[in-house]
Amino acid sequence: MDMSFLAGKRILVGDDDMEVSALLLNILEMAGAKATVAHSGGEVLRLAAESPPDLVFLDVMMPGIDGCGVLLSLRGEAATARVPVIMVTGRVEPSLTEILKGLGAFAVLNKPFRLDECVDSARRALGGGAA
Repeated sequence: MDMSFLAGKRILVGDDDMEVSALLLNILEMAGAKATVAHSGGEVLRLAAESPPDLVFLDVMMPGIDGCGVLLSLRGEAATARVPVIMVTGRVEPSLTEILKGLGAFAVLNKPFRLDECVDSARRALGGGAA
């Protein structure tokens, strides 16, 4: 699976689940991305404000400010308004997917997600087209 499109991209992973964030971090770093992990909504917002990423993977259920609140805040700031956000959730509800996309999410991945789903979503979000 070609992941070279991730090389050099700044990607922010916001997830309080240590296993999920470690998995995403490993995948992204193996592909050459400059990945950073945040474990709370406030930390995601702080890191995104300091250095706007090229892409954000964001868990819906986060301590402090939840993923929906973070997404709305990112969309409300000029520096991050256009940064693609891929929401990650353990809740498999079509209505939640529609709500998240309505709030400005680029895509929604349901946990547990497969590597190819993660990579394909990132490729599309970064303008790389289909695999």
